[in-house]
Amino acid sequence: MMYSDKLAIAVKSNGKVLRELGDTVYLPFGTEYTIFIKNMNSVRCLVSIEIDGNDIAEGDSFVVQANSSIEIERFIKNGNKSMGNRFKFIERTGRVEAHRGGPQAEDGLIRVQFEFERAPTPIKSVPYVSPGHWEWKPDNPGIWYGSSAVPYNGHPGVAVSDCLAHTSGAMASVNQFSVTNTSAPVSANLSARGIAPNTGARTKSIEAPVKNEAGITAAGSISEQKFVEGYISALDGVKHVMVIKLLGEVGQKKVQQAITVKHKPTCTSCGKVNKATAKFCNECGTSLEIV
Repeated sequence: MMYSDKLAIAVKSNGKVLRELGDTVYLPFGTEYTIFIKNMNSVRCLVSIEIDGNDIAEGDSFVVQANSSIEIERFIKNGNKSMGNRFKFIERTGRVEAHRGGPQAEDGLIRVQFEFERAPTPIKSVPYVSPGHWEWKPDNPGIWYGSSAVPYNGHPGVAVSDCLAHTSGAMASVNQFSVTNTSAPVSANLSARGIAPNTGARTKSIEAPVKNEAGITAAGSISEQKFVEGYISALDGVKHVMVIKLLGEVGQKKVQQAITVKHKPTCTSCGKVNKATAKFCNECGTSLEIV
C-alpha cells in the first residue's frame, strides 16, 4: 500500500491488496482490479483519478470521509452514477496500439491527486455576556455571541455551538459513495528515440522496439456500483499526487499471477519459502525480487 500525506492507496484484485515493488504493481493481462483509498486525516479529502492519462470520472471527483476509506471499481461515463464498466488491465497489442495511435506516455499509470478540506477555525472564547445582550466580534465575521439565537439589529443570531457548521466556507459539488464506510504523471517513455548527430546531411530517426510491458486499462465487465452527489467544504489549496504503475510483463515474460501483500515468495536458488515482507532469502541470501 502506498502512503503519502495521511492518504494511502492500493490496487486490489479479487478483494486482495496487491504488493507494490517501489511504485510498481505486477498484474496479469486480462485482470479486473479496483482502487482502494484510505483517508487517515481528521478532515475530508477530495480525490481525482486518472488512468492511462484519462480522468475516470470525466471531471468529477470523489469525497473520502475523515478516517474512512472507499474502493472504486469502475469508470463514470456520461454522468452515469448507477452503472459502468469495471477497470480491466489488458495487453497493449499491435492492433490496440494502431487503433490508439501508438503507445502513450501515461500507459499503465494510475495517478491519484488529492486535496484535504480546510481545517475549521477554532472558536475563540469570549467573556460571558448577560442574557439578551449581543456582541459583534470582527475577528469572526458572521458570528454573533449571546445566550440565544435571536436577531439583533437586523442580523440573525447564530448560537456559538452551531458556528462551525455555519462558517465552513464555500461548498463544492462532488461525488461520494452512498455507503458509510465506504506529480504530474510519471512519464514512461516507451518509444525511446535515437537521433543521428546533426551533420547537415539528411538524418533518419531510429525507433527502438516497443516493450509490451505496460499494458492499458480498458472497459471490463458491468458494475452496478452507485454514487451520489455530495458536498465538501473549502479546501486547503495544497494538492498532493501519488502514482502507481501497472506492468503485465517482467522482462519478456508475462506475469502469470498477481502478487498480494500476503504472498510468501519462494527462493529461486534453494526453494525456501520466505516471509511475505522479505526481500532476500533468509536461507541463502538470493534476491526475492527477480526481474
